[in-house]
Amino acid sequence: MNITIEEPKELFVENGELRIHCIDSENISPEGLPPLVIIPGMVNSAEEYVPFFREYMKTRRCIFISIRGRGKSDAPAEGYAFE
Repeated sequence: MNITIEEPKELFVENGELRIHCIDSENISPEGLPPLVIIPGMVNSAEEYVPFFREYMKTRRCIFISIRGRGKSDAPAEGYAFE
């Protein structure tokens, strides 16, 4: 079952004073399949994974989340560093 989707929707989720960037294909997974949730690690952001999962987005809901300090997600002003 293929689903026609628009470009994935970008949104931000509030986490205290920080905004965490997410990308959501917003389609509903058929047959009750759970969404595919991708949380890139230390050096990548959500935007970088969208091209690799375009085919999955045709058949199920995909959600991409950038951890704080990566991509468009906020990082605390202090007490947070790459190290």
